[in-house]
Amino acid sequence: MRGENFYRGLLRILNEKFAGLEFLANAWEKTSGLTRFSKSRIHQNVYEEEITLTVLVTKDNKIAVGTTNDLSTGSLERLRENLEEILKNTEELGYKFRLPSPRMDYPYEKVAESVKKATSEDRAKIFDGIVKLAEGTDVYGYIETSLDEFCVMSSNGLYLYTCVSSSSFNTVVMCEDGSGYTSGS
Repeated sequence: MRGENFYRGLLRILNEKFAGLEFLANAWEKTSGLTRFSKSRIHQNVYEEEITLTVLVTKDNKIAVGTTNDLSTGSLERLRENLEEILKNTEELGYKFRLPSPRMDYPYEKVAESVKKATSEDRAKIFDGIVKLAEGTDVYGYIETSLDEFCVMSSNGLYLYTCVSSSSFNTVVMCEDGSGYTSGS
């Protein structure tokens, strides 16, 4: 989780890198962990971070949209170059295009500390507890944790940030005499 201050800094960088263009940017970052198990053994225990920045630019009543998953200054400069090239080859709109009105709002964070700090080892410990409770059976399922950050920002002062966490699980226990199922989030 990068946090609100990171995205405020990104807005400052975008204002610098996209000077002379009006822009509307949407950043979405997902940090997730997944532990899958089958026949009472872990067969996948992964962690992934991905970010997507989509930028709409407008100039002379033309618009262009581009996306990157690299927030380095070099990547942002290439994104601007690509967007300027698209603008050169785009026809002017038949109506007056405007960015959304400037708006600042309180950031919304609904993040459980246990999910924020969850590691692959933590999910494996939960799995171990399930296997101990279901001794002598085959256990199948998954445990997943996720943090999602969203930020909308623009050159005219729009800035909205939110971050939410979630976790979910699904477990099936099987033996010769029957089976059981549970899930939750």
